Amino acid sequence: MRTFLFCLMAIVVLQSCKEDIPPPAAAILSSPEDNTACLYVARAGSTAEVSFRWQAAEHTDSYRLEVENTLSNANYSATTTSTIAALVLPRGQAYRWQIVSSSVASDEQAISATRLFYLEAESTAHRVPFPAVAIYPEQDATVSLVQGEVELQWRGLDLDGDIDSFTLYLGTNAEEMNEIDLLQDSTYTIALAVDTTYYWQIVTTDQQGNQSYSLVYRFHTTG
Repeated sequence: MRTFLFCLMAIVVLQSCKEDIPPPAAAILSSPEDNTACLYVARAGSTAEVSFRWQAAEHTDSYRLEVENTLSNANYSATTTSTIAALVLPRGQAYRWQIVSSSVASDEQAISATRLFYLEAESTAHRVPFPAVAIYPEQDATVSLVQGEVELQWRGLDLDGDIDSFTLYLGTNAEEMNEIDLLQDSTYTIALAVDTTYYWQIVTTDQQGNQSYSLVYRFHTTG
């Protein structure tokens, strides 16, 4: 009986300790800064080594750097126990990056905020626009329609300052969105159905014909 009670107490203590283990915290990104041109490259040619930095996150043993080419959707990654990592990337492209924090003591992971940067080409005559970012509605927001309508708002940015137009895609299926309109402004008011989930995306085009695609955003409507 004593042995049984001892084992039972040990299990309770171990379970209590496990529940007290805090999950890793999200890292705070340092550089490259958001929506900037990345000029500090370590090699010539069509590729460049880019250094990424972030602040140490609590309860974290390792970090995974995740970088995505916003035009080709090519993915690059590196895992480290430090708060700095470097990747060799094609030049003349826009990128999205984030940090995933992990702990050996927890199954949970924490994902940082996302930043965008442009890696300068050898000759920077024209740069691809940054992907547009939704302002309203935000991702997974619930939107109250006003007289059956909602005003979509987003932010576009091109380091050359030569954005020509935005194309809005919207639908109730993320795989089959419809082209709504070709726009000069970064807002659009549209009539929508109540109690419906919508997906939307913005394609930014500059005066040279270069294009960038935003993330696909999602929101739900109420009356």
